[in-house]
Order: sequence, then C-alpha cells, then structure tokens
Amino acid sequence: GGYIGLPFNNLNRIISAAEYLQREGAHGITCDGVYTPGPEGLRVYACFRALWESDATAEGVTRRFCDGLYGKASQAMQRYYRDLERFCTGAGLHYLSGMPGPLGIWTDETFSTLERDLAEARGLVAVGTPERARVDEQRDILAFGRVFVDLTRVRLAYYTDESEEHKSAHHQLSEQYRSLYAGLAARGLVSFGDAILNDYAPGDIEPIRTAITLRRTVMPPSSDPLEHADAAWIMYGTGLGTWGTLVNKDNFLSYPNTNGQMTYDEHALYLRVQCSDPDVSKIKALAGEREGDIWADDCVRVSIALPVAGGNTQLRDFYVNAAGVRRTVVDGHQTEDADWSAQVARSDRLDARLWAVRIEIPWTSLGLQATPEELKANVFRHVTTTKLMSVHFWAPTFGPLDRTDRFARALMLTPPSPAGRGAGADVRPARRCGRRILPRDLLEVIRGEAGVPSDPGEHMRTDLGAVVEGEDVVGPSRSRENLVGRACLTFDGPTDPK
Repeated sequence: GGYIGLPFNNLNRIISAAEYLQREGAHGITCDGVYTPGPEGLRVYACFRALWESDATAEGVTRRFCDGLYGKASQAMQRYYRDLERFCTGAGLHYLSGMPGPLGIWTDETFSTLERDLAEARGLVAVGTPERARVDEQRDILAFGRVFVDLTRVRLAYYTDESEEHKSAHHQLSEQYRSLYAGLAARGLVSFGDAILNDYAPGDIEPIRTAITLRRTVMPPSSDPLEHADAAWIMYGTGLGTWGTLVNKDNFLSYPNTNGQMTYDEHALYLRVQCSDPDVSKIKALAGEREGDIWADDCVRVSIALPVAGGNTQLRDFYVNAAGVRRTVVDGHQTEDADWSAQVARSDRLDARLWAVRIEIPWTSLGLQATPEELKANVFRHVTTTKLMSVHFWAPTFGPLDRTDRFARALMLTPPSPAGRGAGADVRPARRCGRRILPRDLLEVIRGEAGVPSDPGEHMRTDLGAVVEGEDVVGPSRSRENLVGRACLTFDGPTDPK
C-alpha cells in the first residue's frame, strides 16, 4: 500500500520467500516498492539480511534496524513495526497490482494502536535528535494515511447516497490530503505522480455509472470456460470492470481476483467468469437445484433488469455454483427454467488456481424475440474462502445487490451487413476443423476489414499471436490451416473451391 502513502510491513513473508529462492539457486532479489521511509527501508533491509544470513528472522532484522535508527526508542519502534505487520498480513488481503481496498486493514483500531506505539517512542528520545526526527516522520506519515482513509470513507458515503453533504465533505478532505501530500513530498517522505492523486483524491466526484459496448461474436464461445485460445473471447469478448476485473463493495479491486467477459450473437448472451482462489480446494458448493441457499456457496450470479408494462422493472437472476448447479429467480421467486445453460470447470495448478463458468442465456429466456439494443445487467460473485471481501461486483451497487438503478448498461455493437463488405464478399459459414470453428471474419479482423473497432483492445494484441502464431496472412484465393494448441484456424477465400 505504500504508493498511496500508507505504510506496509510483511517481513516474515519476505524472509520466507528469500529463503526459498536461495534454496532454489536464485542469486539475488528485486524488491519493488515505493519509497516510504521506515517500513519500506525495513523491507529492503530484510531482503538483504535474508540473502546474507541463512538464519535471518523478522525479529532479529527488526531489532538491528531499529537499534541503528531509533536508539533509545528501539523497543517501542520494534513494537510499532510488529503491530504494523500484524495488521497488514492478518487481514487476509493481498496486493493485486492495485490496492485491494485499505478499509479492511486501516480500521480505527489499527490507527489507535500504531499511534500509541509512536507516542511511546517519541517520549524516549530527546527533541532535536535524529532519532526523534525519524520517529516524527512515521507519525506524520501515519497521520497522512488517516486522512486518506477518512477521504475514502466519505467518498464511499457519497457513492451510496450521492448527497451534496458528502460531496462537499469529500472536497474538503481532498484539499487537506493534497496539502499534506505537498508538505511530505517536500520533505522527501512520500512521492507519487499526479495520476495517483487524481485517482485517489479527485477534486470533484460524480456518481458512478457503468456502461460498456458489447461486440457481436461470429461463433459461440467454447463450452470449456478454461479454454485459453478461444477466438470468440479473444476477438469479441468485452472485459467487465477495470482491466476485466470485478471489484469489491467499496469499488476497489476484488480479492481473490475475479475476471469476466461478455459477448453475444443473434441467439444468446454469453458470459465467462474466471474465479481465482488460492484456496480453490476449499471452495463450497452444497446447494441443489431446488434446495439450499445457492448464494451461500461459491457462486456466480448474473442479474438482468428488464423493462415491463407500467414503467416497472422485472429482475431475472441466474445463479451457478462451483458444482455447476443452476438456479433461476424472477423478481425474488424461484422458477423452473431449463432454457439457459452453464458449464463449470476447475483448475488447481500453481499458476492457475481457479474455478470458471461459461453461461449462455438465450434471448428467449428473457422473453425477448430478438437481440435488444441494450441491457441493464450486473454480475456478482460470492466467495466462501474469505470473509473480508466475500461479494464481488461488475457494477458496484453501494447497497443491496438488487439496486437495479446502479446496474451496468450494456450496448450491443452490431457489425455492418454483409452487403456493406463489398461485392463478392464471402459470407459462407466456417468449416469445422478439430474442436473449434473459425470463420472468415477472423481473417477480416486481422486485415482490418471487419465491422469491429480498429483496435479490439489488449486481448487481441496480446493473445492473437498465440492463435495465429506469426503466420503470414493468406491471399484471397488460398486456404491455410494453422493448428495452434487446441485451436484450428481455417481461412477460406472467396474463390476457394472448398
């Protein structure tokens, strides 16, 4: 959490990781972090000591560090760093290239305990000494962190009720936070760019509303939700949330990580949710199709709000637990609905501990006879292996899950008709090769001729190479089959006799 000014400590994990790497033959460690005097210096120092000493311990490293920096206040500062580590690592949160949410760690108890440790340390060293100055640095950094947490709380209060009172309070705390930042930055105690300040302490805030555009797929996605080289998701899937990641109830990145993608065709809406979980062997799925609380399981819920007569809204919820059990609920009442399908798969590899679900909801299951121009929808995940962030959201509702006015707005991007592709365009269906189908549209996407955005996004740029694997684009009168992994690509030109 150091990049937003909050101190952080995890020496036991650093030393354990360093010892493992040393046993495996690593010659050094890169300790990446943002400079925050005190805890960040202690973490780097712990990395060094763990490489130099085969029997390094968190207690021993902290003692040597504090003896050197804080003199007579060493004992009190050791307690400060031990308490800091206890709060940071005991909360069950993990860093995910973005703060997973500070409120689970930085409670009033956390602040009061650490402030008490620092007050005791200040009383043990004389005013004007370097040791007192170093203790005061930690006090000022902690005070800065408290303002950040207060700012975050009032921002969430505004997102909940969207009141002018909370908006004004947020503006005042944002100004205070920026002023404190300027003073600490001038002393070399914190340093991060304007982008971080604008993200976490914006001068003005507005209500959060989620809107995306879905691309129409030319083939149904694979029934295997763990399929990596699935052209339907690579070419046409739209990620849900920030970087395709769902968020927790406070609009921070979720833990464990939850990724979602969505696409559609003339028949159905398709969704893939990949639910990471370091404790995937402990996930729970006890409910049956009619009995038990399915939402109490490890579960994914797709909710769609449909307009009905009289200006009202009908809410349809589609539940799938980690065992693949489905449940349909319409306006709070369980119904018998076999028209939609779901496939679940699980992985327990070191690099992929997760369960995943692929959901197909025909438009007719929603009472629709054709593809709508837009949908109001949301996607939720319930996690049983953690209590701190047990519910994840595509569009945070900042309240009950059935708060449909906060659902996401999904617009359907319809590609141009075949007539718009030029005379003689080949619109025949794709040929089947192996277990996957790839139509001519993929070749047109590569050439930039298809009716999709010229830059389909990061998924295409990073994954397309795994599908096409550097092959030259074939000419219009030739055919090439390129087998990559489990995907088979067939490019048919308009004059191909096949």
